[in-house]
Amino acid sequence: MALPDALEQAEQLANVGAWVLDARTDPYELELTDEVHRIHRIPLDAEIDLETAIDFYHPEDRPKIERALERAVEAGEAYDLELRIVLDDDGDGSHRWVRTIGDPVEADGDVVKIHGSFQDITDRKRRERELERYETIIQAIGDPVYTLDASGDFRFINDAIEPLTGYDPETMIGEPVSEFMRPSDLERAQELVRELRREDKPYETFEMALETADGDAIEAENHVALLPTEDGEFAGTAGVVRDISERKERERDLERTRDLLERTQRMARVGGWELQMEDDPSTAIWTDELYRLHDLPRDIEPDLETTLACYHPDDRPFVREQVETAVIEEVPYDYEARLRSDSGDVRWVHAMGEPIHDDGELETFRGSVQDITDRKRRELALESLHETARGLLDAETEATVAELVVETAAELLETEDVSVAVYLLDSGTNRFEPVAFTPAFAPRSDDPPSVAIGDSDSVLWTTYVTGTQTVVDDAAIGDGSALFGGDAPGGLLVPIGDHGVFVLVAPPATIDEEARQLFETLVATTETAFDRLESEATLRERDAELEARNRRLRRQIQITDIIRGIDRSLIGADGRAEIERTVPDQLVEADTVDFAWIGDLDAGGTQLEPRAWAGSDPEYLDALPFDLEADSSEPAVLTARSETPTLAANVVEGLQQESWRTTALDAGFQSALAVPLSFEEYSYGVLAVYSDEPDAFSDLEETVFAELGEGIANAINAAETQEALHAETLVELTLGLEGDDLLSRIASATGGTVTYEGLGTHSGSEPVLFFETSGVSADDVRDALEDLVSVTDARLIADSDDGCLFEATVTGETIASRLVRHGGSPRAITADGDRTEITVDVPTTTDVREFVEMLGDRYEGVELQSRRHVQRAMHTRQELVTSLFDDLTDRQLEVLRTAYLAGFFEWPRESTGEEIAEMLDVTQPTVNRHLRIGQQRLLSQLFATERLAPIEPS
Repeated sequence: MALPDALEQAEQLANVGAWVLDARTDPYELELTDEVHRIHRIPLDAEIDLETAIDFYHPEDRPKIERALERAVEAGEAYDLELRIVLDDDGDGSHRWVRTIGDPVEADGDVVKIHGSFQDITDRKRRERELERYETIIQAIGDPVYTLDASGDFRFINDAIEPLTGYDPETMIGEPVSEFMRPSDLERAQELVRELRREDKPYETFEMALETADGDAIEAENHVALLPTEDGEFAGTAGVVRDISERKERERDLERTRDLLERTQRMARVGGWELQMEDDPSTAIWTDELYRLHDLPRDIEPDLETTLACYHPDDRPFVREQVETAVIEEVPYDYEARLRSDSGDVRWVHAMGEPIHDDGELETFRGSVQDITDRKRRELALESLHETARGLLDAETEATVAELVVETAAELLETEDVSVAVYLLDSGTNRFEPVAFTPAFAPRSDDPPSVAIGDSDSVLWTTYVTGTQTVVDDAAIGDGSALFGGDAPGGLLVPIGDHGVFVLVAPPATIDEEARQLFETLVATTETAFDRLESEATLRERDAELEARNRRLRRQIQITDIIRGIDRSLIGADGRAEIERTVPDQLVEADTVDFAWIGDLDAGGTQLEPRAWAGSDPEYLDALPFDLEADSSEPAVLTARSETPTLAANVVEGLQQESWRTTALDAGFQSALAVPLSFEEYSYGVLAVYSDEPDAFSDLEETVFAELGEGIANAINAAETQEALHAETLVELTLGLEGDDLLSRIASATGGTVTYEGLGTHSGSEPVLFFETSGVSADDVRDALEDLVSVTDARLIADSDDGCLFEATVTGETIASRLVRHGGSPRAITADGDRTEITVDVPTTTDVREFVEMLGDRYEGVELQSRRHVQRAMHTRQELVTSLFDDLTDRQLEVLRTAYLAGFFEWPRESTGEEIAEMLDVTQPTVNRHLRIGQQRLLSQLFATERLAPIEPS
């Protein structure tokens, strides 16, 4: 091949033509090679001048080429431009890129020619534009994009690397990638590249720490691909690095949220589920916690039947109905049911579900299942506590309360290794006694032990005395008894107020805070129940006491009314026999008196003889010997001995020691009371009453009946006194005693003789005594009376040669008043200073021995000198009137009758003494004298001592 041909071929291969511009010609001549013609797509033989050549250029580029040529010719400046030429042969007015180079040739300092080249660079420019577009896209991506050569040096990296890492991308070109990666990440990247080359994968992605200019590290994701090559040799890699810090943070947040949700589900025992209704059949998605709740492995695909099998057999129909109804009717559901595992463990769950719709169509069902076993147990425990509280309201005894509490406490823990007991303080023994306990409690010590108060080593006593609960979690702090230790080294003790201690023996692990609170509530309810029982017992005691008081009051009122009736009867009684008969008859009318009798000592004073009785079972008096000398404790016998009341409130007490009680019980008597019938020192026997009720007689009745006994004795004394005054036959007693009475003291002080004349009054505390003295002057008697403290007032009534008559008011008792109070009628009392002689009449029924003893209790040296029966003279009314008038003269009788008929003795007077004198035609002094003498003689007949005739023995 010739050289020109070779050059031409080279031009075609290089797509480069040459041209020469002769600047010496005008116009400039232009020579073009064939390749330039081909680039311009003009015939090879066409001649083109400079102007035509310039017209090929794009209108926007023509000024550039014109200036370049002008500068080249004029200034000799070379140029190298890339411009567009417009070719019409394409028919679309398209243009092509060309590179034109002009190199001026000078001769003698002037530019004579310009040699140039002309190259079609359209393909290159297209590639450059494409590359620019790619680069623009890469720069606009926002993530660092890079290429590495086979050695691992940067060949390209976009501008996104700078804001991310702080590195200038231009400075990174040519730098090894190892300068910007951690060794572990670099090793991982190299392994991925080897894997890409081995397995012909398009790309791999790995996470790495992207080092920054500040030394920090950014979490990044690196997508790596192999650079394409034509010969199959490794040319390097290209990659995109993406900042995934936010994504990783979101992932960590999501992981934390997922972990939190998972932990929350585990802690809350809540599992979630979703049922995809669009699938056929519907598919269920469960959370891990839901699998755990149902005790199912994760590889199980849950369906309705599998789920139902996890529920308690009794709850399965209910759960099926709830779920199927909700799905069919597309409504929510909410229920509580029991799950039961294969091991038999039962748990309560709260299940909820709701439909999720999309454009009115059911898309999914979502729900949750929560383990509410603890809450349910609390609810059931509280329900049990409420039931216990309601039961405690009806409990009537401490034992019932304790048993109910023990039963409830055992149910609260629901474990077998627990035992419960309730200890209550026994005030009688000063010990804590187990009132109720579970069967598991007793075997710890055969019998539940009691605990003494004050035992400082006893945790039970410490709990009670401090009033605070005690948790025993170590057997060493137990009380040394069998309550703690062994298989149950712990427990809980809670004080029940002032009543006792609640004891729970169980492993410490079973007694958590919730359990303690439940037992505190139970014990507080128990304390309230015991307080209620105590209050009710107090109220019952008060009611019983009030009822007893009311009964006693009613009995007292009834007995008082009866006694008043008896008192009224005693006033009108004719004698002792009627009194003794009336009293028992009226006493048995009282509800509490079933039998009453009056007895008196026999003549020997050794036997108590019944005198009158009334009421049920009088055979009682025949069944017992009322012997005062025998060893008998029958109330009537004891009273006869001691002359004091005797009360047997309950006949049953001392039944085996005293035989009379058996006889009384056989007669139906439950209580008895005996009181003496005594008037001062004088006794008239015993009154005894019996009741068929225990405790019918109390101290109150004893006092009332004792007063009744005194009243009866007083009535008998009064009756006998009346009998003595009106009896036809009396007993005359002549007594002597050593002088210590008032009359004897007057005689001793004056040396005279003192004779009793009468009593102005013998009742009250200051009787008026009339006495006569002889053998002594009136002045001596006055002096003696003034020296006597017991004489409060004295007056000389009459003074004559035969003696003096005195009136004296005396403090206290005189011998005459004492005789009268005990039924005697003094006839004569004479004292000479050494001895006092007394003559007194008493009724024939009087116990002379007791009468003499009565005087002997007060005065010394009492001696009965004689005793005889005497006859009282009895008169008719006419005989009595005649005897009264025997000592009156006719004139005295006339004056008395006239004064009486004229109202002289009325109050106020109807006629004065002067008017009476006018009636009788006498002077007033005469009337006054006759009235005084007449009254004196009548009163003498009434009050003068009667001389009784002795009864001669037949």
